[in-house]
Amino acid sequence: WDEQVDLGARHGVFTLATSWTGNGEAVEGFIEGVAPGKLVDAKAEVGDSKIRKGLVYAPSPGEILSQPDGTVAR
Repeated sequence: WDEQVDLGARHGVFTLATSWTGNGEAVEGFIEGVAPGKLVDAKAEVGDSKIRKGLVYAPSPGEILSQPDGTVAR
């Protein structure tokens, strides 16, 4: 996994995923990790769309979630 993240980062491809399987590979796992409980609010507001759920969570000013090396700040 780490090798793939490093390879992607060298080519300008970044990911919010933290693994190949389970919650680590889905946008829901990332959102739940950085904003616990917000998925319930997002689903109520926009339904089941993963893209729309992701847009509902807005980081606070100055909060950086994805780092230049492809890692995720939590």
